[in-house]
Amino acid sequence: MALRMGGSAAAPENRSSPTIYQQQMCQMVERTMAEDANIDLKGSIAENADEPKQDRFECVICREQFIFFKVIRAPCSDYYCQDCLFQLFGAALRDDSLFPPRCCGISIPLDHVRTLIGSDTSRRMEEKTLEINDASRTYCSKRTCSAYILPCQKQGSCGTCQVCEQKTCIRCKEEFHQGKCVQKWNPVVRMAQVYGWKRCAKCQNIVELSTGCNHTTCRCRYEFCYVCAKKWQTCRCPLRDERRLLDRANRIVARDNAVLEAAVVNEVAEMLRQRQECDHQGWMI
Repeated sequence: MALRMGGSAAAPENRSSPTIYQQQMCQMVERTMAEDANIDLKGSIAENADEPKQDRFECVICREQFIFFKVIRAPCSDYYCQDCLFQLFGAALRDDSLFPPRCCGISIPLDHVRTLIGSDTSRRMEEKTLEINDASRTYCSKRTCSAYILPCQKQGSCGTCQVCEQKTCIRCKEEFHQGKCVQKWNPVVRMAQVYGWKRCAKCQNIVELSTGCNHTTCRCRYEFCYVCAKKWQTCRCPLRDERRLLDRANRIVARDNAVLEAAVVNEVAEMLRQRQECDHQGWMI
């Protein structure tokens, strides 16, 4: 009876089967995800390998490396980063002798760098270009201002300062007036007359020559003869002044000798006379 009942009874539930099935499913899912991840990793590596490597360029001033859109290439093939370019153009705006900005003696065109130096610096550079090329510069007669008066601010003999609105006579450079100009006593001009200093024909700056040849280059880059003040190489004046030449010879001898000997000074002076060209080669920066 027991056997009969046991044989007719339902088979006991196999509780281990679902667990094995679940394990198999989990393993299959994990294996599939691992394969997919491997494919994605390989694809990512392949995509990165296909991406072009960005070249970097060295700034000629600071020697730092920059990607291409953060540098400009000067006409001489040197590269400048934005910060160093700002410094270069800022120095040119402050010092006429450094204008226009240049590298290896070659000017850097403004249109070439506008995107890096910005609109404000570009505008100041344009105004500075007008000032440098102005054959009759006029500056505000107000001593606390002295700003350059743009050509567009001039009307007749009157120039109006765009900074303080002071009106200046463009003929005598004093405060604007009606009628003829009356030359006022100027201590600097008087001193220049006493000591024989010269005025640049282009910008009217007073220039003193203490040593060297008569080939003079003003801050505005105008070259003239210090003897007659005419444009350089348009006169027949001597290249050197004898007095300044002897002073130069004395300095050279004094550099190496405690006691100056006239014979040595004369010998050095003669060597300087034999030189037909200037010592300086111009403003190569």
